[in-house]
Amino acid sequence: MHQTGPEAGARRTPAIAVVAFVGARQGAIDDDPVLEVDLVIRESDRPDRPLATSLRVPAARADRLAAGDELLVALSPDDPHVLDVAWDEPR
Repeated sequence: MHQTGPEAGARRTPAIAVVAFVGARQGAIDDDPVLEVDLVIRESDRPDRPLATSLRVPAARADRLAAGDELLVALSPDDPHVLDVAWDEPR
């Protein structure tokens, strides 16, 4: 799983992640399921790129996460596979 906490958010690049596929549950952290997902990352200054990863999804959102959903994310400048999802931000 490639998520980090908000403390690193200041240097991150905002982007949109479009959910292409929601797969199997990989486990859980606290009450939040960790789901296998395929995303398409859309940055304003770069071509779209695929990203297969696992995400900790808030329990209240897990049953509603579906292909086609758009998520606001912040990308790490050091590793293109590391992202933070803004689950509370509407999109």
